Amino acid sequence: MWPEKWDLFVEPDGLLLEPDPFSRARRIVPAQLITQVCIGWWPSSVRLSSGEYLFVPQRLMRQLADLAQAHQVPFVHRADLWSWILEPFLDTEFSLEARARTLELLEQNRVEEAELEAIRARVGERMMTMTTVSWEWNHYGLFDVLCAMRAQGESRFAAFKAEAFAIADRGLVTSGTKDEFLAFAPPEDAQG
Repeated sequence: MWPEKWDLFVEPDGLLLEPDPFSRARRIVPAQLITQVCIGWWPSSVRLSSGEYLFVPQRLMRQLADLAQAHQVPFVHRADLWSWILEPFLDTEFSLEARARTLELLEQNRVEEAELEAIRARVGERMMTMTTVSWEWNHYGLFDVLCAMRAQGESRFAAFKAEAFAIADRGLVTSGTKDEFLAFAPPEDAQG
């Protein structure tokens, strides 16, 4: 389900993906195309001017933070809508109160209950398959749903990916800092 190994390099002027895990092509992403660094997402994520999200391994968070600071890319808290959308597929139980709170948070971010049910129905089978393999109980997000859905053929996956990014874009955004971003980084001695 998860992408084959891919390498990402943080260069002084941007990012190099060899290959991009979802397009399977080598990509060079100039820093000026990066519009936001998302705080608290797993894996770390940047938003591009195209509306696309790219994922950066946790071990590269410090390098990404330095690149963003050097190019004046803002650090933001963006509501991680996909983590709330995908909660029912985790290997855990949520109380009625927790489910009601998730629905409330999604509605605050312009995801109504009928749309939520349609999204969950669309991704449910693949997400449950992923859970059967991983027994994930803690977190699913945008990266995970893309991993699960990429096996549906190139054109269908491209359409789904565009929709998934558009949904992620609805997440309310507030300003953040480099230090807040780095609070989620592994310790420096563990970044080998």
